[in-house]
Amino acid sequence: MKLEAAKIILRYGCHGFLLCGVVLSGVLPAQRPELPILTRVEQVAELTPQQAKLGYPVHFQGVVTVSDRRPRLFYVQDVTGGIYVVLHGQKTQLVLGDRVEILGTTNHMGPAPFVLNDRIRFLGKGEPPKALPAAPTELASGKHEGRFVELEGALASVDPNFNGHALSLRVGDLTVRVLFLRSSRLPTKLTVGTKVRVRGVAAVRVDETTQEKSVHVYVSRPDDLEVLHSSQIPDGMGSELSQSIRPRAGPSLTHPHETGLPLLTEPRQILSLSRKDAARGYPIRIRALVTYGDADWRALF
Repeated sequence: MKLEAAKIILRYGCHGFLLCGVVLSGVLPAQRPELPILTRVEQVAELTPQQAKLGYPVHFQGVVTVSDRRPRLFYVQDVTGGIYVVLHGQKTQLVLGDRVEILGTTNHMGPAPFVLNDRIRFLGKGEPPKALPAAPTELASGKHEGRFVELEGALASVDPNFNGHALSLRVGDLTVRVLFLRSSRLPTKLTVGTKVRVRGVAAVRVDETTQEKSVHVYVSRPDDLEVLHSSQIPDGMGSELSQSIRPRAGPSLTHPHETGLPLLTEPRQILSLSRKDAARGYPIRIRALVTYGDADWRALF
């Protein structure tokens, strides 16, 4: 009996995830006798996009490395590698470290193949795999796609994300998006510049519009985020900035005598403004230290 084609729309929100429409042809392993059954994750990872879309039957055992219903993340790793598994609408209570048996078919989405799950069987409790040290170039190339990795870097920003937090981490010349899942609070207070060690599952995402790649790391446990060195800016250190600016975007700078508004010279004066007052365009002149700058995002702290 042939299964009907299923169209799955994966929505990944506003923090770097993609909006993908993928047509998946669901076929049971027994219906594709001409294709060999793949029993190792590395066999799936080695498929070309065209091969993966043929729907190779898959049957392997592994350990759950990410399981989160928001935003529908489920990764499994065996001794040869890790891979994303589409649960096909199934609800599961599986957690990090659980040993499972996966039966399904292959397909391809974005930069990597994945498994469309037909049946998943819980085998027992276990431990997550040992984290693999990952270099920036290896993360950017997708070498560790779907693997449980470990990396160190300096914190660039922290933002709320779904039911967790999104951290921007500078790892060498690479910016990594670290998604701290299933937590309304981070395990420790973090400031920009803090050096941290992170363990989680690596994935490369591709923007459908710009085709730009970004590296994500999914973190499930508080213990997998470790502070190595808190950031403190000594007196006299850092880059000095002296510039007259306005709180809102404008074609040119405005001086106090042009607005009739008082000149603000301290950050606390700006922070005390209401949204309505800030929109009036108070002139600002501040001498301060630059703690973070990103030309791509036009961000300066």
